[in-house]
Amino acid sequence: GPLLFALSLFLTGPFARADSLPSDSPDDLPVITADLSLADALQLGDRDNNQIAQTVADSTTASASAAKAKSALRPSLSATTYATTGSESSIFSSSPGVAPQNIFALPRKAFADQDVTLMLPLTTGGILQDRTKSAAAGEDASRLDVDASRLSAREGVTEAYTYVLLQ
Repeated sequence: GPLLFALSLFLTGPFARADSLPSDSPDDLPVITADLSLADALQLGDRDNNQIAQTVADSTTASASAAKAKSALRPSLSATTYATTGSESSIFSSSPGVAPQNIFALPRKAFADQDVTLMLPLTTGGILQDRTKSAAAGEDASRLDVDASRLSAREGVTEAYTYVLLQ
């Protein structure tokens, strides 16, 4: 009846996940054969809301960034191995993003090198601590965004549900 129609429009409106959107055919709309309780409507809204899915993904990214920032405060161990040969001397460096970066002046003959490096952050002038605090604040803010998205979606579902009941 009208409750199904209004909630279907809300749940498949601008907040629905793209992979859960029905086609233009009415046959593709979800069919609810029993009365839909508000709790069921809220559960559907939580599950199929694109805004919630996006803020959860952003929160996951913020958590990973916070973990990465925090890891810079701990010791790290790296191992690199090089083997080269050539007819001319050259300057060779490790791949971008590898820490610590190694730069070698290579001889004209075969060359092999293996390094194991243990790095300890003794002092950074507070830079790493500030990055860690900033990333943790971003992680906290992203969690609040998820909560706000869920509350906003639930408000919309509740309004639609109430509107249909009052018709």
